[in-house]
Amino acid sequence: DLARALPNADFASKFKSEADKVKLVFRTSGTTGTAKLVGITRAQLELSIEGLQRCLPMQEGDCALICLPLWHVHGLVCLLRCLREGTPVKLARFHPRLAIDPTI
Repeated sequence: DLARALPNADFASKFKSEADKVKLVFRTSGTTGTAKLVGITRAQLELSIEGLQRCLPMQEGDCALICLPLWHVHGLVCLLRCLREGTPVKLARFHPRLAIDPTI
C-alpha cells in the first residue's frame, strides 16, 4: 500500500485512483456491536450497481419501486442504478398493500 510505504500519507493519497477514494460515509446500525462510520468508495458503489443489474435486470418500460430508506446502502444503490440507466423510480413511504396493488 502506497500510503503505508511513504511517511506522508497526505502526499500518498494524491496518487490513489478516483475509484479508490471514499465518496460516501454511512453510519452502521450497530446490530452486531457498536455503531460505526463506514466509508464507501466509488468502485464499491459501481460494483454494487453492476451486481444489482445482473441479479434484477430491468427492461424498457419498467419502473422501480424503492421502499428502502435512502440512508440504507441498498436503498441508495437501487436509486443510483436507476439514475444510471434512466429507469423511472417511485419513492414512497412503504405500505404493503400499496406495494402489491398501486391502484389502491
